[in-house]
Amino acid sequence: MSSNNSDGGNKAKAVEKSSLAISPIRTGTSINSDDDKEDVLIEDILWFLSRYLSPLDYIHLRAVRSDYRSVFPVVNWRKFCSPRSLQSTVLSPWLVFAKDNASVYSFINPVHNDENYLTRIPELLKGSTIRFSKGGWLLMSKGNHSVFFYNPFTKAIIKLPDLPDDRTYRFRGISFSSLPTSSNCTVFAISDWMADSACITFINCGNKMWTSDIFDNVFLLPNRTNMGFEPSLNSPIFYNGAFYCLDLNGNLGVFTVENDIKWEILSMVPRPNCGFIYKSYLVEVEGKLLAVLLGHYGKWVRIFRLDMSEMVWVEVEHLGRHLLFVSNTSCISTIAPSRMVNRIYFPRLQNGGILFYSLDSGKYHSLKSENHRTDYCNSKDNLRCSWIEPNWLQTTQPNIAWS
Repeated sequence: MSSNNSDGGNKAKAVEKSSLAISPIRTGTSINSDDDKEDVLIEDILWFLSRYLSPLDYIHLRAVRSDYRSVFPVVNWRKFCSPRSLQSTVLSPWLVFAKDNASVYSFINPVHNDENYLTRIPELLKGSTIRFSKGGWLLMSKGNHSVFFYNPFTKAIIKLPDLPDDRTYRFRGISFSSLPTSSNCTVFAISDWMADSACITFINCGNKMWTSDIFDNVFLLPNRTNMGFEPSLNSPIFYNGAFYCLDLNGNLGVFTVENDIKWEILSMVPRPNCGFIYKSYLVEVEGKLLAVLLGHYGKWVRIFRLDMSEMVWVEVEHLGRHLLFVSNTSCISTIAPSRMVNRIYFPRLQNGGILFYSLDSGKYHSLKSENHRTDYCNSKDNLRCSWIEPNWLQTTQPNIAWS
C-alpha cells in the first residue's frame, strides 16, 4: 500500500505490488569519501529501524524526501515488518471504496488529514460489493449467491458456502460476530419478508450450509397492535452476545443464536423521541449501545444511548473523548485526538475530503472545503464503501477454509 504526498497534496500516486521483494541497499556501490560513508551508514540504520515501523509510519518515512523512495522501496508488509510492530499497531478507521475500474481500492485516512492510499485487489474479487467490515476484514458478496471475507491488508480470503438457491443476496443488513479466523464466528443477515414477519439468515463457522428462518413480529395486547419491523439499510451490531438491529422507525430487534435461536422485538423500549428518521446507525462505545439518527438530508443529528437497566433511550449531547465513524456497512468508535473530539464521520466526500459533523458547531465540515452547512446536500455519498480498521496480522495461509 503506497502513498505520495511530496507535492503537498494528499492524492495517492502509487499502487501496491504485493509480490515486490525488498532489495539490499547500495549493494555494490562504490564509496569514495567519508561523507559518502556517513550517508550510507545513516541510510543503513534507517533501513534497519524501518522494519520496526508500522506500515503507515513506513509510508510516511518514504514521503519525507524524494530520494528515500529508492532507499525504502514499496514492500510486501507481511514479509517486511516485524510481527511485533504489526501487533502493536493501533490505527483509526479508514474509509475504503472501489475506484472506477473496481480493480483498485482507495483508502482515505481522516486522522492524517485525509491522506489517500491505493491498493490492488485480486482478480477474482473484481465486481464484488462490500457489505460489512470488522477488525480489518471485509465481508463481501459477488453475484446472487457468493459471500466471502477479504482482508485487503494481508490479501487473505475466506470463502463461505454459497447462499441457498432460494436466498439470493437481498439482505437489508449483514454483519458477523467476531473475526472470521475465530472458531465462534457467526454471520448474520436480515431482510424484510412480509408486513408481519422478518427473514433471518445465518451461518456459524464450520457449517456447510446457511440457515434461514421466518420470524413473526410482535403483537401488543390488548388490541394486538402489530409492532412491525421494517429492516433498514444499515449494519446490525453484535453486542453483549446478540445481534441488534435498528429498523426504519427506531424499533430495536435482537437475535440470539447461542443455546436457543431467538428473534425478539424489544417492545418495552419506546422509540427515540424524534421526528422522521432518514438514516440510523448503531455503534458500541465503551460497552454502551448508541443510536445515531439523522433527519432528511442530515438536517438534524441526534444521538441516544440505550439504558439497559430501564430499557429506555437516553439522549447524548456530547461524545466526551470519543469519535464516531458511521456508515451502512460499519460503525466504529475510537478515542479521538484532541482536535477531533465530539465528531461523527460519514461516508461522504466534499471536494475530496471526508465529511464530518461536529456536535460543537452543529454543522457539517470537510478539510477540503470552507463551506460549513447544516445539511449534507453538497456532498457525495459513497454507496459501496465501509470504514475499516487496518489489520496487517498475517494468518497462517492466504486462503482459509470456513467449513
